[in-house]
Amino acid sequence: KDQKILRLLQPGDQIQNIFNCGSVDGMDKADGIFLFCTSNIYVIDGYARDSNGEIIELEEKVNTDWVVEGHTPARPTRMLAAHDLRRWSYEDIREILRRRYLLRPVAIEMFSTDGRNHLVVFDDLPGREEVFRLLGSLISASPTGGEGSAISGAQLGDEYASGSVRDRLLTTVWKREPPTALWQQGKISNLQYLMHLNTLAGRSYNDLTQYPVFPWVLKDYTSDELDLTDLSVFRDLSKPMGALTENRAEKFRERYDMWDPDGDEASIMGVGPPRDDGRPPHVPKFHYGTHYSSAAIVLYFLIRLEPFTHHFLKLQGGRWDQPDRLFHSLAETWYACSEGSTGSVMELVPEFYYLPDFLENRNKFNLGEKQAGSPIDDVVLPPWAHGSTREFIKKHRQALESPYVSEHLHEWIDLVFGYKQQGK
Repeated sequence: KDQKILRLLQPGDQIQNIFNCGSVDGMDKADGIFLFCTSNIYVIDGYARDSNGEIIELEEKVNTDWVVEGHTPARPTRMLAAHDLRRWSYEDIREILRRRYLLRPVAIEMFSTDGRNHLVVFDDLPGREEVFRLLGSLISASPTGGEGSAISGAQLGDEYASGSVRDRLLTTVWKREPPTALWQQGKISNLQYLMHLNTLAGRSYNDLTQYPVFPWVLKDYTSDELDLTDLSVFRDLSKPMGALTENRAEKFRERYDMWDPDGDEASIMGVGPPRDDGRPPHVPKFHYGTHYSSAAIVLYFLIRLEPFTHHFLKLQGGRWDQPDRLFHSLAETWYACSEGSTGSVMELVPEFYYLPDFLENRNKFNLGEKQAGSPIDDVVLPPWAHGSTREFIKKHRQALESPYVSEHLHEWIDLVFGYKQQGK
């Protein structure tokens, strides 16, 4: 098996260290090996290093991280896993960040100069830290230096990050002029700054559970024309989605005030198992029972776009959800999130500001019909988009970069990434 691995390497590359790992893509995780070689780093799927140090081939298996309790997925019949290979030279690595995977601090995300990024998971925290240490020493010692020295300790607040490493190895361009200063001076767009904050917060396109989150910035999805000089069309960015109307905010406050942390409500809602003595689970008071961003929310919005369609079906056990629960209309979804039931406080995904494709059912998926009889096909756009997904994205992006949003975006940032995220 070692010879099979050696044949995959570039001429002259010699293996220096091997770690077992997993490559994450959406909801899929492919087990493999992480190789430190003379000139390159490799991630090769379908292999593992056993307890004797031997390289063995793996059988294909279902990622059970997402399997619903009590459900046994179909397993393929003894098929060897695919041996996909990814390679980076040390000079091509622009930045490396510590990441969490399923709430465990066991992953890193690598960013290369060609724009690629890859999320890699290791067995445990010591393994992750050893890989990070080796990457730091090898990349810092690379012949070109330059971009290769751009290693960041972690997402902000990572208790395992070294402050000295963070200070010494922050990406060169940001070290010259911090992104917040660039944003304040208008040198980068609101979209660019939000993407930077999402990256620092540990959010990644590679992980559906920590996908980048963007705000709703408009509240007018019914007018024939959109006038961005009219401030009444904008959402109040100083308040979370659950508090945009006083009536809805009052409902959340009532639930918080009435909630008994040791009462039967938690058992009725299925929040957690009973305690050892049989009493209901202890659940502290809360305002919102759902989150503004989750894997299910990402897939709700991106259901029409592969590979998210594949991930959606996997999450739903191979079936579409009920048609009336699918993403169908911008106006209806805005109402549900801002004024409707207390069960939805969703924010948006970045694609709402640059990618029209996800609003169109180009693959002609049969998503069913609503109870009223209307088929679920392309997303129903606001009248001011004039039936064009490109026009919608263009105006939505203009709204994001408008003077009003630029003046108030910091208030939403404080809610999601800053000091107000826990209500303080």
